[in-house]
Amino acid sequence: RDFAFIGPESTAAAVAARCASAQEAFWPYHDRLFAAQGAENSGVYGTSALIAISRSLGLDGVRFEACLADPVLHRQVAAETEAGRSRGVVSTPTLDFGGRAIAGVPRYEALDALVRQLADAGDPP
Repeated sequence: RDFAFIGPESTAAAVAARCASAQEAFWPYHDRLFAAQGAENSGVYGTSALIAISRSLGLDGVRFEACLADPVLHRQVAAETEAGRSRGVVSTPTLDFGGRAIAGVPRYEALDALVRQLADAGDPP
């Protein structure tokens, strides 16, 4: 789920990743977004930069730009962000296991123990 909590560019990047996903390029686009990180809301994820990333991956530009401007996608990202906030999410990544929020990247052993605990209690993760 998206949790675009940093500001307008965070939302734009989330929408752009969805647009890339519509062209089967989510992970390559994701990787380019992370490689391009800069100061928050500094223009790194402005519209022209997001389009440039799509071009570098050979995506259909007309389709990508129309998708990027789709207000429905912007509302979906905003709704997912608000749903996260209502569940106590304050950062990314955050995992939700059985109603337990785990912020950050947990060690495998800790995550494995939690999954086993939830399984033993009959709660699906």
